[in-house]
Amino acid sequence: YESNIEALNKYVATSIHGETFSSSLTNALYRTRLLQGVVGSVTLTNDACFDGLNTGIADQLQQTARLIRKRDGLQANRDAFYTDIGGFDTHSDNGPALTALLKQIDDAIGCFKNEMVSQGIWDNVTVRY
Repeated sequence: YESNIEALNKYVATSIHGETFSSSLTNALYRTRLLQGVVGSVTLTNDACFDGLNTGIADQLQQTARLIRKRDGLQANRDAFYTDIGGFDTHSDNGPALTALLKQIDDAIGCFKNEMVSQGIWDNVTVRY
């Protein structure tokens, strides 16, 4: 679809709204290609740690670690990343469910911390939850 979207957006529109939308969409495609080119083949020191967890939060923190690893290629001096995990609205069986969710977070942050230490930047990272 990418080439079709670009072809549709190569013509100048008479509406400023159309031009703004077209420009934003084209820029998004460019940034997606840039990210894929820079981050697409990154391997981390602790990939096995993340992969062994097989959770959504671990996958998000692994991708965050990849972006941080390639920060120079992305020309990033300072970034903020957002990850999330759902499932806390349990209504029943709160103890075991909460324990399992907190373990997922703890394990994923442990892998993330180890990766940031191996990259030598853990002292420059803030994790807020």
